[in-house]
Amino acid sequence: MSSGVVCKSYGRVSDEQQKAMTGLEFVQGLVDGSLPLNTMAQTLGYDITEVESGRVAITVVPNTTHLNPAGGVHGGLSATLLDSCMGLAILSKLERGIGQTTLEFKISLVRPITPETGLIRAEGIVLTCGRRVGTAEGRVTDTNGLQFKTRCSRQASCRATSPIRNSIEPHVKGFRTPARHCQCDALEGRRPKSLRGGNRGGSLGRRWCRFMGI
Repeated sequence: MSSGVVCKSYGRVSDEQQKAMTGLEFVQGLVDGSLPLNTMAQTLGYDITEVESGRVAITVVPNTTHLNPAGGVHGGLSATLLDSCMGLAILSKLERGIGQTTLEFKISLVRPITPETGLIRAEGIVLTCGRRVGTAEGRVTDTNGLQFKTRCSRQASCRATSPIRNSIEPHVKGFRTPARHCQCDALEGRRPKSLRGGNRGGSLGRRWCRFMGI
């Protein structure tokens, strides 16, 4: 009988490997240990534990290495878990050769997390997944189902995969993004258009993050 314990490794899946797999196959490899988790997972100590088409769950046990100056668990831990599980949920809906990158990410904080909270679980579920843009929502709960972060949403641009270039670039009103940040226009053989920031209410300071090889 198998113990059910999966040994995980850490590193980066090559572009060639990623292009040869569907998004669901890729995330399944992260869950079953046949593919390495990214090094951020090693840094923060989280694991990708569940996947089905359009849904991904990530777990972690908060500890003293995750604390903010006030002594609580840093909000960046939850934000990382949510961005990762929602991004992977969208990726699980994509075909071979198509990747995704963050367009917009919003999070509402409901209650604090402490090292005494115990294991927490972030779950991302796809709401829509079109030709160009996918949207997912996520939440963080403890083992009793108590919610800590909710009303979290993420939009991702879906496009043909290519080697990673600049991973983070600020987007401000009036700034024209280069062609590599355009959605699927190049894939469809049309002249790329600049992205003009979906939500007009708060584009200043928005960041674009490529998630090839989460």
